[in-house]
Amino acid sequence: MITKAVLELVPAKERARTYTLGYTDNAAFFRDLRMLIERPCIDHVYATLQPPGAEPTHQLYATVVYDPADPPRDEVAVEGVSAPPAVEDSSYLEYISTIDRLVDQMRDTADWDMFANPWYDVWLPGNAMEDYIAEVHPTLTELDLGPCGISLIYAQRRAHLGRPHPPRPEPDGSPWVYVLDVNTTAGSRTPDPGYVEEMLDRNDRWFARARDHYGAVLYPIGSVRFTAQDWRAHFGDAWPAFSAAKKRYDPDGILTPGPGIFRNG
Repeated sequence: MITKAVLELVPAKERARTYTLGYTDNAAFFRDLRMLIERPCIDHVYATLQPPGAEPTHQLYATVVYDPADPPRDEVAVEGVSAPPAVEDSSYLEYISTIDRLVDQMRDTADWDMFANPWYDVWLPGNAMEDYIAEVHPTLTELDLGPCGISLIYAQRRAHLGRPHPPRPEPDGSPWVYVLDVNTTAGSRTPDPGYVEEMLDRNDRWFARARDHYGAVLYPIGSVRFTAQDWRAHFGDAWPAFSAAKKRYDPDGILTPGPGIFRNG
């Protein structure tokens, strides 16, 4: 619980231009993704996945933030990509508020806060991500997302991850690690009784495969059935310091009891 923070601020640029590229080929998608995350003029990149049969199945979003006096050169920003980009301009504030607007809309129209959300979220090593998506994506179905769900890919540069938690995959020679989210949403306050258990079984199965074959590490915003021993293994050598911080700053165990990280047994 943060009670005070001092932040160094810089002026925000006024505009954001987003290039949206669609793919049905996994290899072409990852080729362009790897190219754009290394491109100096690109400020932000993320991607979404849809089940097989959608058009496109993989969608890539690359954004440049800029001031009106110095707009981006489109031919430079997306040079060499293999998919034709759709281009959208917005204010910077509109761009950074995109997720907030979507969630607010779902709260207004779909009772979002009361949905069951058995999400699947993992970190994957940079050199394993393409192969893992090639394995998992063909199995993805509409049921895995639900009516309000989404699957997301975020690339994170290792050198910029300076905090000790959460644990990330072991280095594999790539300067990148990736977060994969399959943000399953039931779309109902009272889903079919077996639905959540089915999705939790899927998460356990997917995570075991990702961990054992691809070196994945749990990104703990999702729903995987971890025991207390699993949590200790997850934090590894960092567990003593992590546990000591919990005892110091939350001695009564008030914060985040749901995952059962500190339960006995």
